Amino acid sequence: MKLDRIRVCDIDQTRKSKLVAVVPLGALEQHGPHLPMGTDYFAVRSIAERVEAGLPDDVLLVPAVWMGHSDHHLAIGAISADVQTYMGMISSIVRSLVGFGVLKILLLSGHGRNDIPAKTAMLALKNEYRDIEGLFVLFAQYWQFNQAVIDEETKEPFRAESGARLGSVGHASDTETSLMLYLEPTCVDMEQAKLCAGGPRSVVDSVQNSRARKGHPVYMTTDALEWSPHGVNGTPAGGTEDAGRRIVDGVVVKIEGFLKEFLTW
Repeated sequence: MKLDRIRVCDIDQTRKSKLVAVVPLGALEQHGPHLPMGTDYFAVRSIAERVEAGLPDDVLLVPAVWMGHSDHHLAIGAISADVQTYMGMISSIVRSLVGFGVLKILLLSGHGRNDIPAKTAMLALKNEYRDIEGLFVLFAQYWQFNQAVIDEETKEPFRAESGARLGSVGHASDTETSLMLYLEPTCVDMEQAKLCAGGPRSVVDSVQNSRARKGHPVYMTTDALEWSPHGVNGTPAGGTEDAGRRIVDGVVVKIEGFLKEFLTW
């Protein structure tokens, strides 16, 4: 069920405690000259809506949060919540759901840099709600549920210097381009995509990509202009609508499977 479409009296207190609230976390930031700024928002919202459609009696779908922590894109274009603001927003959403009677919450992110502020907020919330039995607040990025299907569909070249393809899904890469060709095709300019030759611009980005995919021990933060002059991390011209459909379907199946398990906790 969709939280914004139900009346407060539509589910009783007992029922609420047996639902999983899914909170899609997006972002509004540059995705190169070929994809819309709402790419992360569109992707995670669409995936979450499909999950709710598959489990309508078990999932309480919260409206997608369009603003993410995107300070690293500000030099090119973004609307961003800084770390403290984002932590506060996540905490407020969780507190509201707990106050509403929901005990199982999945923060499902479509933007990589939402992770640290969201997880930091979760640490504080854990202490705040330590005495509430059966309360679980989880965080995941949608691609983590089925990296295999993304690996299968990506055409990103293997980078010897990083020991992996670019990024986990890349940024405005062929993966995200495929997703948008499937989900929001009118927002994609494939002629512009052909002009974006990706690849690490510096050793900084090589380490970042290696960490993302191969567990590199060193963590660093980068700004979008360190990836490329156009803020793209990848080779988007290889994206296809069919690949986007297969990625979405593969990820949704895995999330549904996890939520069925989560419901038994």
